[in-house]
Amino acid sequence: MTKSEFEKHAMALYDFCEYPAVRYNILYTLLDVPYEDGRLTELRKEFLKSDVVEELYQCQEANGGWGRLRSKDYSVKAKIP
Repeated sequence: MTKSEFEKHAMALYDFCEYPAVRYNILYTLLDVPYEDGRLTELRKEFLKSDVVEELYQCQEANGGWGRLRSKDYSVKAKIP
């Protein structure tokens, strides 16, 4: 696969997926867009407002932790184990 083909496919995935975190990683990790690029700055803002970040925030304890450190209990049906 050539670099231009790779970039074309990466941008097709970017256009297909609406999640800010995925789009950010496509640009930053796959296409080597510089950290200071305006597109990445905007995506960082959108990511912090996204549903997954809000869900993590709601599950986090008041002290910033995530509960006692122990092995995963597979019998519990938690959204975020």
